[in-house]
Amino acid sequence: MTKVLIADDENSLRFLISETLLLEDNKYQLFEAQDGEEALSKILSIKPDIVVLDVMMPKLSGYQILEQLKDVADYKPKVVMLTAKVQPEDIERGLSLGATLYLSKPFSPIELLNTINKL
Repeated sequence: MTKVLIADDENSLRFLISETLLLEDNKYQLFEAQDGEEALSKILSIKPDIVVLDVMMPKLSGYQILEQLKDVADYKPKVVMLTAKVQPEDIERGLSLGATLYLSKPFSPIELLNTINKL
């Protein structure tokens, strides 16, 4: 079973993503984090295969999390940035820090599901 961490400070968005992934009949084991510190802690302890990561979160931003993950030599999750920060420099920064994909909000839940299924 693929472990997926959904890290976003918006409860309704975490719920929407969780409900969408649950349509896949036990293909994913889901975890949630509501701020950057909780996200980093869960990433390092749970070691999810895929992280859906917002940029703008309390305590640590998605960019700061990616920067800290660069120092973890033995673990590199696939990271899908899901954020409203979609200027070219934002996308370039996320990808250069190690994000696998960069998706914009608002988003299509089915598009996100298809993206995660491909990963």
